[in-house]
Amino acid sequence: MQLYNENNELITALVDRELPADVESDLLIKIKSNADLLYDYKVQLLIKKIVKGCVFRKTPAALKHQIINQIQTEREKKNSNFDFIYGIFRRPIYAFGSALAVITAIILLLFNPIQQNSGYNFGLEQRGQDNMFVQARGNFQSLLNGKLAPQITTTDAEEIKTFFETEGVKYKIIIPEIENYSLVGGVVSDEQGEKLAHHVYADNQGHLIYLFQVDESFLAKNAVLKISDALHSYLDDGNCFTFSDRGVSTLMTKKENNILAIVSNVTKKKLETKFCNI
Repeated sequence: MQLYNENNELITALVDRELPADVESDLLIKIKSNADLLYDYKVQLLIKKIVKGCVFRKTPAALKHQIINQIQTEREKKNSNFDFIYGIFRRPIYAFGSALAVITAIILLLFNPIQQNSGYNFGLEQRGQDNMFVQARGNFQSLLNGKLAPQITTTDAEEIKTFFETEGVKYKIIIPEIENYSLVGGVVSDEQGEKLAHHVYADNQGHLIYLFQVDESFLAKNAVLKISDALHSYLDDGNCFTFSDRGVSTLMTKKENNILAIVSNVTKKKLETKFCNI
């Protein structure tokens, strides 16, 4: 029990950023290799967040996902909510008030379900050239500016799929039929040796729709691409995220095992209508 208390005191100091850098680094390594310490660390982070931001308003979608990610490992996701709640109360270091704070947070999540059209702008979290959202928007601008052209031009979806396979794309490709739009062609890019698929649609009014898709495994930790954890969780829950800026609309969604980033010069509403339920 004494060792447990000592470790927990160190974790508390870590959460409060009171440890020297070398001690913090060693403790983080220890936490990552010990399931019990990792559990305690996540719970303390959760409690600190609740106390710091305790206001009576609807919980933003991103915060909900961050809470869920912090209190559930892959193993815990397969267990019931009761197992997690019971685990908090049975740990001696947590007083009733602290456990109650965690339970309150869970109740807030249950009674404020995340809707498809979240008011939170996940686009603000996307940073870096290896971010899929950032890349998709940049590639669309290159299309408009004539700096990026299809490597194959065809209106046949099967021809584009065959081209992708021949060029080394190793994941299943989804090419939905879009009303009033025709396929233009496709491009294969290379990201750290991985071949990635992109294709383009156009209508007869000068509108383009660019679709970039990867298997979800490409967004795993240390993989070739990334999106923020909050956005990833939001898409995993079956939601559709849209963003609009300076006449360019971006939509991200998940279909089967693929994450799709879709960019167009149509309105955000039209993009939602065409792709949120494909």
